[in-house]
Amino acid sequence: MFRLATATGIAVLTTCLACSGMARGANGTEFFEKQVRPLLVARCYACHSGTKSGGGLSLESAAAWQRGGESGPAIV
Repeated sequence: MFRLATATGIAVLTTCLACSGMARGANGTEFFEKQVRPLLVARCYACHSGTKSGGGLSLESAAAWQRGGESGPAIV
């Protein structure tokens, strides 16, 4: 249940960023680095980075999280 809530939260956050236009350009990068990455590091990277990522979902790069994990896409 926790994994589903976490995946849903990441999906909602990413969707909001994409829709607002903040994901593009320097402002989007700055926002991601200051607001989003610290959250991912604190809550997600322990299980979703490195050689063995939980559920097959790696958050180490944009290409990795766009591929999704064993249960499907992380971003819809």
